[in-house]
Amino acid sequence: MQRSRWILLLSITLLCGSPLYANHFFLLQHQSIFTDVTKQLQKLVDNYTLDGVSIGVVNESGLIWTSSFGYANREKQVKASENTVYRVGSLSKLLTATAILQLEEQKLIDIDQAVSAYIPRFNYKTRFSESGIITSRHLLTHLSGLPSNINKGHWTEERFTDLVERLRTEYASYPTDFILNYSNVGYSLLGTIIEENTDYLFEDYIQKHLFDPLEMTDSNFNPYGSTIHESATGYKKQVAQSNLPVRDIPALGLNSSLVDMSHFISAILNHGVYNHKRILEAGSVESMFNIQNKHVNLDFDQLIGIPWFINKINDEQQSLIVEHGGTTINFSSQIMLAPEHQLGIIILSNTSQVNTVINKIAKQLLDKLMSSPEQNIISYIPSKLQKTKSTDSSTSRYISKSGIIEIDKDASQLCDCQTNRKLNLVPLPDGWFGLSPDNKKYTSKITEQVIDGNEVIVLEKNGKQHRIGSRYRPNDNRFHWEQYFGKYEIINPDENFPVTDVRIFDEDNMTYMCYRMPKLSNKLIVLPITPVSEQEAITEGLGRSKGETVYSQNIDGETHLIYSGYIAKKI
Repeated sequence: MQRSRWILLLSITLLCGSPLYANHFFLLQHQSIFTDVTKQLQKLVDNYTLDGVSIGVVNESGLIWTSSFGYANREKQVKASENTVYRVGSLSKLLTATAILQLEEQKLIDIDQAVSAYIPRFNYKTRFSESGIITSRHLLTHLSGLPSNINKGHWTEERFTDLVERLRTEYASYPTDFILNYSNVGYSLLGTIIEENTDYLFEDYIQKHLFDPLEMTDSNFNPYGSTIHESATGYKKQVAQSNLPVRDIPALGLNSSLVDMSHFISAILNHGVYNHKRILEAGSVESMFNIQNKHVNLDFDQLIGIPWFINKINDEQQSLIVEHGGTTINFSSQIMLAPEHQLGIIILSNTSQVNTVINKIAKQLLDKLMSSPEQNIISYIPSKLQKTKSTDSSTSRYISKSGIIEIDKDASQLCDCQTNRKLNLVPLPDGWFGLSPDNKKYTSKITEQVIDGNEVIVLEKNGKQHRIGSRYRPNDNRFHWEQYFGKYEIINPDENFPVTDVRIFDEDNMTYMCYRMPKLSNKLIVLPITPVSEQEAITEGLGRSKGETVYSQNIDGETHLIYSGYIAKKI
């Protein structure tokens, strides 16, 4: 009898220390939180904000909790589940970066050596006298200065390795280490490095060294999306969409499920080990979460690891939260981790352009599960910070991500010219202005600053500073670009991905290029451009799709304009 009681006590002790019991206790402890997020997601599905969505909580041992809502395919009444395969977009970069770090561990590459050492034919054009040598680390962290995309061929069956040749005629947007400029091109180059320095095609390398050991049995890089029964149909405004092929598969071509992605994330949270198999050395995993752009003053609090974005740092506890999103045509995804808590959130959806929604859900859920108050954020203040000198005009114009921002100090007003939304400026100490719709309260503030000679407008919100615009100063020399004003048609179109309504025009002493990509959005894309010669102009601003080159070329005796690989002929 006494022996049986001892065995029972030992069994209970062992069970309490097991992952199964720990996970069960975790679920019981946070049941109300899961109930709340379930109601929230179901409501979003019911009002058609989300067509289908799969969500999971992961720790180092795997999935702790999962739930799915809506439909993988509404027409066939196939419900979303943890095994539904979605296009996960830029979550692909997480696997590509992991593969590159594996190659470094094997001493097949050194991520701090020039890319040209591993792709000898790699070359590009630059107008910067001190551009700097591009390394694999630059590609991993979006600090290479290369263009964000080469749009021509992006949604075709073209092989991503062909970008090496395309880049030979393209200009760098920036010098290296100048600014974090998110680049799918850079990750396609990393895929090329894998192919040219191993005995595998990129897809085969990932299969052997990641999919197989991680038991990611439903994951693949099919350019048209997954073809298995569990695959999700993408939706745009509740209308089912067909998948287009994708060229840049190392950047955004992965098809995967919640279960499969949880295997990868649990390995990351377990210091590189999955199911007793080491995928990556612990030191390599740690390097993923080390800030890589502290030296880049223009990035302010936009911090990046390899390739995780670092959003919160607790100075006292030395804990952090990192994330990466993915968006592609008709699909959205989000992963958010608290590595030192060994906890992560994965959300996958077959609805286009809902990243803001699912990011907010992931953040709220992770904050609640960590059972801690809002963490203090370290604000990274650039060492070369100085206030902008007063200008000869009270009105200043800035190029932002979404369009043009005008600041009128005399009228104490900021205007978003794209939406014509106006906010009052509330004067604050040290040259800051609170942004307020009613002059009574403000939740964020802005200031004009000069960083390394660049005039920028800085937004501070929730203790973090972001560069939201760069100063536009008109160039008196327009280099006769009026000869290019007018409508254009693309003469080298991609069959399934039209580019329409191309136009060069002048308005309010600024030159613009505009076009539409209907498969992405019905919105008109408007880019201010500054002519730098009679043959070349630069897209204005700092950041994605900025700093890129539009140039003219004589073809069969006629002048054509070339941008991001597309050739346009004046109508």
